[in-house]
Amino acid sequence: MFGLDVRVYMVKVSYEQKPYRRSMMQAWGAEVLASPTDVTEAGRKVLAADPSSAGSLGIAISEAVAVPQLATFEAGVEFARAEGIIPAPESAHSVRVTIDEALAAKEANESRTILFNLSGHGHFDMAAYDKYFTGQLEDFAYPEAAIAESMKRLPKVAG
Repeated sequence: MFGLDVRVYMVKVSYEQKPYRRSMMQAWGAEVLASPTDVTEAGRKVLAADPSSAGSLGIAISEAVAVPQLATFEAGVEFARAEGIIPAPESAHSVRVTIDEALAAKEANESRTILFNLSGHGHFDMAAYDKYFTGQLEDFAYPEAAIAESMKRLPKVAG
């Protein structure tokens, strides 16, 4: 629309599980690649270490924060009512953490620059929002033992 070339590195799992999001980006002219990909040095390193890797390279430049489902959808609804965009659940996680960071800055009387990524709208995820509105969505704490077991299988990525 603005005459810009756009290349999107979409996490391989999402690339495969959410083809319509990929198709929409392609319809608007974006080149969409499953990440990790062999077109970047970082992607080649990840694929050399684990050719079947379906992970993202974001772990090197960002911090993962766990957010309960109910708080996530609460933030998604708050964002929709303020901005007019229903965020995808993945984006609603970022919205929740952004709201929490802003509130922490306000409480500490600090000025902070806080960025988040609105990676997609929630139009394809309305079933999950419906479960939230009807009280059918629950917070679920993944068992620590299962997390520890999964962590053992993660590829080692140089930082």
